[in-house]
Amino acid sequence: MMKAIKKLFKFKRFSSGGFTMVEFIIAIAISLIIVGAASYVFLSQSGAVRISKSVSVEQQRLNNAFYTVKQNLRMAGFDYGGDFFRNSDLSGSILSILPVQIIPADYNGGTNPYEVLISYSSIISSNCTIASVAALGNGSATFGLPAATGSCTSSDFYKGEIINIINPTWAPDALPGSPPVTMCVTKIEGASDQIQANPGQGITVCPSNVTNAIPPKSVTGGSISIITQALFYWWDVAGYTAPLTTAGANPSPFNKQGVLYECTVQPPLPESSALSGTAPVCQAGTVIQLEDNVNNFSVVPFPGAGINPITLQPYVYILSISATSNAAITPSSPAFSVNTGYNSNLSGASPQQNGSAISGYNIVKTLNANVFLRNVYYGS
Repeated sequence: MMKAIKKLFKFKRFSSGGFTMVEFIIAIAISLIIVGAASYVFLSQSGAVRISKSVSVEQQRLNNAFYTVKQNLRMAGFDYGGDFFRNSDLSGSILSILPVQIIPADYNGGTNPYEVLISYSSIISSNCTIASVAALGNGSATFGLPAATGSCTSSDFYKGEIINIINPTWAPDALPGSPPVTMCVTKIEGASDQIQANPGQGITVCPSNVTNAIPPKSVTGGSISIITQALFYWWDVAGYTAPLTTAGANPSPFNKQGVLYECTVQPPLPESSALSGTAPVCQAGTVIQLEDNVNNFSVVPFPGAGINPITLQPYVYILSISATSNAAITPSSPAFSVNTGYNSNLSGASPQQNGSAISGYNIVKTLNANVFLRNVYYGS
């Protein structure tokens, strides 16, 4: 009986020789396969995440840029019902300020970028008002900017600027008209914080389509709006230069190829200047970057949409913006992505700006729409 129990609990002595070389090689090979598979899955997932994040960010920025341009286009020609833009076209001569002006890249043999100018009336501030220095009789051509009721000063205006009095108050002896009242600033009195709207055109200070009355419409006060001109500029060819600003040169970072910028032009560029090749000037401090990976930007009249017989302006435009992601899928491994620079190729495939060491396929996103310019068609 004891022999049987001892035999049951008897342990076998194992060899202390370890793994053979063949077993060790097989173990390493299996380990490398597992690590390689895990690394490939990790890189694939990280590449997919990078691409997804890049495309998502690009889509949001493209949406913001697209709708900024679109909303400005929809405002083109708005002037609070003053028919300034409509009346400016009735002379049959060179037009003064058009609601939409498109200046092609390299226009007139220069190095200017592709530019779109959109003009409309807007408020200077929440409560900018003027008051005639003579409220009796027919009023005066000189207006003060009362600090107690307004939030603007004479420094907000410039000589030759077109202003609208949205809700005018009339002098006692005047015959009230229909608002708004359009006038032209002929002189700035900075010391006394006053502006003048002298009769006529102020010795050619004002454009041909705005002539101040005697005295100016017998207006003694009211809220002011001004002609705003938004400029969108972009280029995709080396050697072009960004517009100047009122402070001088337009330095970096507002002069990069493939970037869509917006600024406010002061004074607004009339059509006659555009025809002569005069470049628009951005107001200092108004330049902003809308999108930095744009490989196509265009605003063109819609074919067959016609021209408004009153304004002589197309009233439907095709707006198109294309941009690329800043991550690219490599041709050798579609599951793996690399960070890349700006890609100007609309097909999305070209050597990137990294010494051509990596060629990838950027994901291109395009937004386009037909924009109806209601104010141009109907008048505001």
